[in-house]
Amino acid sequence: MLHVAGLCLEKSIERAETRTFYGKTSTGKLGRKIETLIEYLLRSNPVPCGSVLLTGTGIIVTQESALAAGDVVTITASGIGELSNPCVIV
Repeated sequence: MLHVAGLCLEKSIERAETRTFYGKTSTGKLGRKIETLIEYLLRSNPVPCGSVLLTGTGIIVTQESALAAGDVVTITASGIGELSNPCVIV
């Protein structure tokens, strides 16, 4: 089992191959403990094995780096991996 209390979380935004934003935090700074969030979720929801609880990163993007079409947002969680998504206008 992965220990989630001290995971390092990083967020970056790239625009035209230039990094416009970078932020870093830790799951240790969450307002509530993961165990408390899980307990609340399980009160009235069936949660199958292998489910993932996503809480957000807690990293606030500056107004200057507000997302635009073509930006690529990357979130990295130590011990878990990296997720990158492009921004599009729909």
